[in-house]
Amino acid sequence: MSELRLQGLRKTFGATTAVDDLSLTVADGEFLVLLGPTGAGKTTTLRLVAGLEQPDAGSVFINGHEVTSRTPAERDVAFVFQQYSLYPHLTVYDNLAFPLRAPGRRWPEELIRARVQEIAAMLSIAHKLDNRATELSGGEMQRVSIGRALVRTPNLYLMDEPLSSLDAKLRETMRVELKRIQRDLGATILYVTHDQLEAMTLADRIAILEDGKLIQIGSPREIYENPVSIQAARRLGSPPMNILPPAALRILDVPAGTERIGVRPEDIKLVEDGIPASVKNLEHLGPETVALLALERDTLYLSLPPSQQIRRGQRVNIKVDREKVIFFNGKGARIDTGKTAEVGR
Repeated sequence: MSELRLQGLRKTFGATTAVDDLSLTVADGEFLVLLGPTGAGKTTTLRLVAGLEQPDAGSVFINGHEVTSRTPAERDVAFVFQQYSLYPHLTVYDNLAFPLRAPGRRWPEELIRARVQEIAAMLSIAHKLDNRATELSGGEMQRVSIGRALVRTPNLYLMDEPLSSLDAKLRETMRVELKRIQRDLGATILYVTHDQLEAMTLADRIAILEDGKLIQIGSPREIYENPVSIQAARRLGSPPMNILPPAALRILDVPAGTERIGVRPEDIKLVEDGIPASVKNLEHLGPETVALLALERDTLYLSLPPSQQIRRGQRVNIKVDREKVIFFNGKGARIDTGKTAEVGR
C-alpha cells in the first residue's frame, strides 16, 4: 500500500467550485473518511485522486511520486462505486477474476483461482462463486463489488459510499467486515460518506468537507469532543450538538466575542433545582432515551440512560457541565479557551 498526499487541489465546474484548495495526507495503511453533505466535494476529490478528473490547480502524490498528469491506469488505484458496477452476464468468480485478467496484468489462472477464493472467503461469498451476478441479493452484489477491488493489490483503495444502498442491518454488518478486512490487509483507504455513524465506525481519521473546503481533520473522538466550528460540531453526533445563545442556559461568564454556545446532549443533566424546561418529545432508543426539551425561547436535546424515566409534558430542571460547553463567535468559529483541535493537516 502507499501514502496519498493532496496539495492545494482545486476543481471548478463552470461557476461552481467543487474542491477548493484541498490539502491532506492519508498515511500508509490508514482508513481516512471524507465526511460531508451532498455537494461538499467528496466524490470530486475521489475522482481527482483516481485521475478521472484533472484539477485546475494543485497536485496528487501517491507513495511520494507526483501522479497529477498520469492516467488512471498508471496510478494503480482501485475504485469502489456507490452502485454495484458488476457484469451481469458473468459469474461471481469471473467478476472477481476480471481485474486480474486485464491486459496490464494477465495473471496465470492458477494464481487467479487462489486469489479469488481467498477474497471470496474473506467476504463470505465463496459459496456464490458459480452464481451469476443477477442471482445475488443487494448485499451480496456489493460484497462482489468490494471484492473486485480487494482482489488486486493496488496502491490505494477509493470507495464512494459503497454501503449507502444497503438496508440498515446489512450496512452495520458490512461496516464491521470492511474495517476487519482493511486491518487484515493493511490497506490504505480513502472513503466517502455522508453518514456520520459510518464515518465514526470506520475511520482512523475523518476529514470534514463543506463547500469544497476542508473544515477539520482528526480522529472521530477529537472532532466530536473538540470541533473547530459549528459546521464541524453538527456533522458528528446523533442527536446533534445543541447550539444556543449563552443566556438560554444561564451561562454568563463567556469569552469575548461569544454569540453561541455548544453543548452535547449527554452533558446536560436532570437536577432538582436548575433551569426549568418541559419535555416536548421522547425517543426510546434502547441504550438511551433522547428527550427534546423546551426552554423559555429555545429547544435542546437531552440524552438519558433508560433507567432514568421521564414522560412527555413533564416539567423538569436541567443543569449543564460548564467545563463541557464550547463557545463560538458570530461566524461560527470556535473561540479558543485552551483546548486544541486539529485543523487542515
